[in-house]
Amino acid sequence: MAIPAACALLALDAGAKEERVKLSEGTEPVRVDTLHAPAARGFIASETALHLRELTGRSYFGPRVIANLAEVKAPAVVLELDPSLGREAFAAREEAGIVRIRGGDDRGIYYGVIALFETLGCRWYAPGEFGTVIPRLKQVSLPSGWHAEGKPFLPWRGYHICGTGLAQDGKPKGHFDHETLLWMAR
Repeated sequence: MAIPAACALLALDAGAKEERVKLSEGTEPVRVDTLHAPAARGFIASETALHLRELTGRSYFGPRVIANLAEVKAPAVVLELDPSLGREAFAAREEAGIVRIRGGDDRGIYYGVIALFETLGCRWYAPGEFGTVIPRLKQVSLPSGWHAEGKPFLPWRGYHICGTGLAQDGKPKGHFDHETLLWMAR
């Protein structure tokens, strides 16, 4: 009996090893650069630093602001603002050891960063440490040619948080829960 061509291709490909691009190895931190200065401050920077630190166990202080792509040396992650993508949309792609995460706005950049962390095995099932899964990686790598993109299905996405919880400083905050806010954003 002859094997259909499509099945034969799948059988041949099943044993092939996926080519991967290393973003860090050993004691080297993942280098993150940004063409969008606000991404080097505030929420995007703190979330990027936090998750890179948890993934690798190495200290990391946030994206470095650069003037143009010529300053980027592989391996690196580059955060870029690209309003042509639209509100809250992102497009991310690995090319020649450089992962470019473009967002239509700050939220779009953040959603692209989260897509990268999800590819690396991070998961946020529920608010707080109990619902968070961050693997410890000796080497941070992605499949060669990795790409991801996303845009809102609805014209507006946001959240209303009800409940009693703790503020960022750990003190009771009444009708607001900081951990739930972080979880919903991730």
